[in-house]
Amino acid sequence: MRDGGGRPRKTGRLVRSVWPRSYEYVLLELVFEPFAAARVYDEFDIDSIESSDEGGLHVLTRYPDGEYLYDMLASFGSAVEVVQPAEVREKFEQRK
Repeated sequence: MRDGGGRPRKTGRLVRSVWPRSYEYVLLELVFEPFAAARVYDEFDIDSIESSDEGGLHVLTRYPDGEYLYDMLASFGSAVEVVQPAEVREKFEQRK
């Protein structure tokens, strides 16, 4: 769903995805190192990003589950930590 300006409609802190509904989504909680800030702001909706106490960025977002998810996470290298869900964190750690 889109608002009058063509942007995804916000639902609380999360933003409805522009991905097709046929994808299965996973709710991600991610923490990024400060040096990745520019890329984080490019990749995720600004409303899903908060500054963490340690100076990094905390992101809560929905993302399509599958290979694309793990490719996206891997593209951040050591700058990303998957907090939740545990299944994604474990799978991502195995791929490093």
